[in-house]
Amino acid sequence: MLHRMTEREIAVRKIKKLRMVSVYEFTGAVQKPEERGPESEQNPVGCTAMTVMYGESEQLTLSELDDYFEELCEQVMNVYEDTKDRSSVLMDAGTRALMDAGVSVSKDPLTGRYDSQDGSLVPRLAFDSTMSNRFIPLAEYLVEELEGLFTRNGKVKDRTVGWRGRGIIQLRCGHLDTTHMVTTERFSETNYRMFIAEYPDSMQCLRADITFGPARMDMAFAIDEIEMEGDMEFLFFADYMEVRITVSQKGKEICFDTRRFAPFPVEELDDNLRNLLPEDIVPDLMYKLPWGMFYSMKQTEQSSGQVQRKDIWRTFIYPEADYSETLSCTTVRNDTTKVMLKKNNLRMIRTKLSDGRYQTYFDDVGSGMTGRYRTALAGKYFIS
Repeated sequence: MLHRMTEREIAVRKIKKLRMVSVYEFTGAVQKPEERGPESEQNPVGCTAMTVMYGESEQLTLSELDDYFEELCEQVMNVYEDTKDRSSVLMDAGTRALMDAGVSVSKDPLTGRYDSQDGSLVPRLAFDSTMSNRFIPLAEYLVEELEGLFTRNGKVKDRTVGWRGRGIIQLRCGHLDTTHMVTTERFSETNYRMFIAEYPDSMQCLRADITFGPARMDMAFAIDEIEMEGDMEFLFFADYMEVRITVSQKGKEICFDTRRFAPFPVEELDDNLRNLLPEDIVPDLMYKLPWGMFYSMKQTEQSSGQVQRKDIWRTFIYPEADYSETLSCTTVRNDTTKVMLKKNNLRMIRTKLSDGRYQTYFDDVGSGMTGRYRTALAGKYFIS
């Protein structure tokens, strides 16, 4: 199906007869290792750009922050591949290595599945509506873990899931049942805050800040009324998952614990878990967290000459909510010059609908999202 194009997109599609191509990066001031302090940050990764001279006197420059940058890279590669006398196209050595690698390391494994014309700006199911089913199990886990610190053996007896992060958990301690309201707030795509009221006692509140990273999850919790605070770190390594727990009260450490978990067998994935992963992305590694959430990772690499493409897919899956979030990063770079042709960050959300189909949403993550993801898929919902 045809679509209305912008002037820039038309200009990109019409590129023929290449005369000069240059791929380069804008970076901050680069310091040698010996010129940097021992605790200083590494030199920053720059912004990739491409300048093309073509036709008789046309010229076009786009950076990865511009719309149609990825389309420009693909068009230039295709034209270069069809050029009989490639030596007539002026390039530096690093750019020529990227062009000679061609589209073999540029094909995206996912975007071809989605036609932008099929997307909708209106969701069938808003993903915030799943927050209660996602975070109430975590609240239960946190409460039961902390019970031992109060010399009790409370267990969650029942739960009531509400709407948009709200719910109730009922805790039984001996012959006594207590009821605790749970609320969860979303601050950003990776940061949440949870409140558990009247815990561990009346007029007290347990607060937990939850952060999701590419290869870890962190939970910092506190009960201000009794001056208690602690941290739980969930770290995902190639061979094991490690959980590190520290708790202090009134400035004194009262608990330190480290636990390790073996990977979850990928072959034991059920159909619903598989469908919550990105299509055709079979994980290399999975872990099941204590409250039932899963973490999966998939990494692929392709090489052509000096050029290497790397895709890393990391997915958090919430089976009780029929929900998943995938963070993906793609790089295509010249291993000799270290110049990147493509850097793309992706956040994809999948939810299961009541009719058994799945909804995929491409979150707009801003400047880190390039090419077709940003120009055609970002902010849209797809049903499959």
